[in-house]
Amino acid sequence: MMLHETMSTCFDLRKKDKKWSKSSFEELMKEPTYNLGQRIVINSDRLSLEVLLETRKLFRLKYEKKPILLPEFLLKLRDISARSDGYGRGNGTLSDCAYDLTMAKYSNLPDNSNHKTTSDKCFPKATNVDCRNYYRHFLHVMDRLNDQGKFQTQAEQEVSAGKVLQRVVYRNFLRSKMEWRRHTPF
Repeated sequence: MMLHETMSTCFDLRKKDKKWSKSSFEELMKEPTYNLGQRIVINSDRLSLEVLLETRKLFRLKYEKKPILLPEFLLKLRDISARSDGYGRGNGTLSDCAYDLTMAKYSNLPDNSNHKTTSDKCFPKATNVDCRNYYRHFLHVMDRLNDQGKFQTQAEQEVSAGKVLQRVVYRNFLRSKMEWRRHTPF
């Protein structure tokens, strides 16, 4: 699945719900990443999730100068992982599934109807992925750092939020990959 396909299918939420306006989206863009995480976890706020995934360039790779979005970061991890596993470009099925599962971990906000999320061939049967669980962990780490007095300014908090979220997403990508190794028949 290509980035533009992922972005258009997973995050085109504003068109589905007419109550969201351009101004509310722009207001949320001004919110700190930590506050967006709180809105996602506590209020199941889909617009905050969309803002976080579409506008927050919090992720960096060592060989790139510019920060990138979470979906772009996962695509790059997928490509690196596929090459290290010995697959040619486009043939990294394990890495593709790890990408899909990790992307679901940070983008799937299920509705209240207890709908089971299954997508493509990459999700195990009866998997119900809820991104609030993964953002809750991010908030927990940020709260712990705040309690230790690591942030003096909001800018420091934002920089730390990017580093913490990148570390958490990276670890979950590796866990997703290990999970798929256990589920593959080879």
